[in-house]
Amino acid sequence: IRGLEKCDVIFPIIHGSPGEDGTLQGLLSFLGKPYVGSDVSASAAAMNKATMRALFTAHDISQAKYLTIDRVSSSSELKHRINEIESILTYPLFIKPASAGSSIGVSKANDSKELLNGLVIALEYGSQVVVEEALVGRELECGVIELDGLNATPLGEIKTTNEFYDYSSKYFDESTTIIVPAMIKEQLQQQIQTISLQAFRAVGARGYARVDFFLSDDGTISCIEINTHPGFTSKSMFPKLCSEFGLDYPDLISALVKTANQVAPRRNFETLSL
Repeated sequence: IRGLEKCDVIFPIIHGSPGEDGTLQGLLSFLGKPYVGSDVSASAAAMNKATMRALFTAHDISQAKYLTIDRVSSSSELKHRINEIESILTYPLFIKPASAGSSIGVSKANDSKELLNGLVIALEYGSQVVVEEALVGRELECGVIELDGLNATPLGEIKTTNEFYDYSSKYFDESTTIIVPAMIKEQLQQQIQTISLQAFRAVGARGYARVDFFLSDDGTISCIEINTHPGFTSKSMFPKLCSEFGLDYPDLISALVKTANQVAPRRNFETLSL
């Protein structure tokens, strides 16, 4: 914290909690320092899958059928929740901690036993869990960046040999392939780009984001999530999408820093001693 007063702009690239859930953004806002990316409320909303899905529903953004499970306090209550899930949703299901990133704690269930195991795992990461029907199709991603207005990048596609794009696939599996640009019909690309901008606005994002989708064989588009603080590693999709959009890495960083400079600090705490 002591070195932050010398910084003109902060570029948060810390993932998970507390880097992208609004905690760090709240600190920077309190200090009155301009920073790249979404503010406290948008970061928190996008990080929490239950809140994000509720916002998608409110804005008529197509997504998987889902349920939110809150505060399970006993084994009997957990069994009751399983019965509730099975009465509404259809296997296979994905079980996800509401507020964890990078697919941490996510599992897939094909029956009641796997559902129970998945809920137990997910509840280790917090008291709120999202259970959703599995989607089948191509996994596509679209970048959004504020550059002389709100822009959607060309699409990229993820192909993995794993059952789903989990933590291992994202960071360790050399067989995972990122294809940029995705080979997709122009009309479908435009539809996905439009939905990406809608998702960006739905959570109140700022600066930049990556929006993920499934495209089924029949052309159905389903929004998986919006990530308001996408990765910048050599394996990350967002910089590749922006490169296809015409922004190489140095230009991308410069453009994002400018988005921070356009936002005036809420308060000036120059006299605050830390």
